[in-house]
Amino acid sequence: MRKLVAVSLAMMLAVGAASAENQPNGNSKKDSGQDRQQASQSAVLAIKEHTAPTQSSSDSAEAQSETDKKITKYTGKLASYTLALDILTGFLVLGGIAQGVLIGRQIKLSREEFAASHRPKIRIRRIDNMVFAIDQPITATIQVSNVGETNAKIFSVGIDIFFRYPPGGAEEFDATPNTLIQVVPPGMGASIDVKCRNLKNIEVEQFKAGIYELCALGHIAYEDGAGIKRNTSFFRIYDRTSSRFVAAPNDPRQGDREYED
Repeated sequence: MRKLVAVSLAMMLAVGAASAENQPNGNSKKDSGQDRQQASQSAVLAIKEHTAPTQSSSDSAEAQSETDKKITKYTGKLASYTLALDILTGFLVLGGIAQGVLIGRQIKLSREEFAASHRPKIRIRRIDNMVFAIDQPITATIQVSNVGETNAKIFSVGIDIFFRYPPGGAEEFDATPNTLIQVVPPGMGASIDVKCRNLKNIEVEQFKAGIYELCALGHIAYEDGAGIKRNTSFFRIYDRTSSRFVAAPNDPRQGDREYED
């Protein structure tokens, strides 16, 4: 478009020069030739002035287009790299979570193995301070020790002292577990006070006559540092000679009632 305007302008200048040459103004032919030469030069200059910017603008547009293409290409690559980095970061996060879970399980397993090899163990030592009378509850103190290597946390105790007749015969007892929280360090002992049912007159008389047999049955539940629950159970018979409760190896029920796990 600019080229067309420039050409038109040059033509107009040339026509103007020709018209001036034909007018009778008394000028010499030499002046007319000079005028035509000047008009031609003016036309050429006009064309150059209008075509030069056009070429420059075209180059600028091409350069701008090339720059836009490079920016677009770079932006696409940057977006791809960013997406890849986000995906990699996600995998790293998942890997960290999985590693944390595995470490937690390993720690738990190590604790359980340590607890299994360094466990506590509650053992019944003796039954002291037994008192009984007609219409009064039987009371006594159970002495226990932790012969293991770690703390034992006692959380439940069920103990009963009762009569049975004939010796080794029918039994009636109530060793319902009751909550008792007590921590026993390794190598240390603890006392557990028990209070059982009231005694009837006939029971006391039959016991003094040697007809009834006095028994103690109990169960102690405790846990170690890893939360593993363990049990100690015992069964004892009162020995009149030593005036204390002793184990009853000949009792048919002894094997089921005397254990440590």
